[in-house]
Amino acid sequence: MHTIEEHVLRHLTRYSEATFSQMKPKLIESNVFTYHLKKLITAGYIKKTKQIYSLSAKGKQFADTISHENFTPRIQPKIVTLIVLEYQNKYLLYKRDKEPFVGYVGFPYGKIHLEERVAEAAKRELIEKTGFETELVHKGDMYITAHSEVELISHMLCHIFYKKISKAEYTKSLLKLHSTSFWSEIQKNGDTKYIPGVMQILKNLAKHKGKKFFFAEYFLNV
Repeated sequence: MHTIEEHVLRHLTRYSEATFSQMKPKLIESNVFTYHLKKLITAGYIKKTKQIYSLSAKGKQFADTISHENFTPRIQPKIVTLIVLEYQNKYLLYKRDKEPFVGYVGFPYGKIHLEERVAEAAKRELIEKTGFETELVHKGDMYITAHSEVELISHMLCHIFYKKISKAEYTKSLLKLHSTSFWSEIQKNGDTKYIPGVMQILKNLAKHKGKKFFFAEYFLNV
């Protein structure tokens, strides 16, 4: 982004709205400044109402995702829904086919889409990841941060959904599951590599069984 465009966005982030003369640096020619204003308008970051400039919705969204110290994108935690389905000590799991944690096994999870309701996101992710659909209950939230020694790999806020399904649902699920999904017990001392947080999630579900909601936070070294 050009320094003039950054200057405009910084100004509107701080003052909400401004005129041409209020934003234009003294040493910049008017035609040059106008050129960069038009670029920002075309890109959808700012809007002009009469002679007043202000941030558009896209511009406000941009301002909410950057570091205001260096005006660069700020790395933020992912917000995901994570679904735990249980049947007679077995859990519906899936094997990740992409990094991070490619080849690891865990509960179905995925990012919440913009403007999507949390419960809707959970239903969608369950279908997309496994092919199965059922009613779910939001049981709690967990922050799960995974490091490799000192390097950050993943940082997620997980909305945990849970259901203990019936035999009929279990049988029905077997006809619908995607090839990467399967039912299995959790092997605490086996060779299976689990996505960080699997054991901690089960621990909290068991600890808060019957309670309305829980929150937990974990910093894990993988």
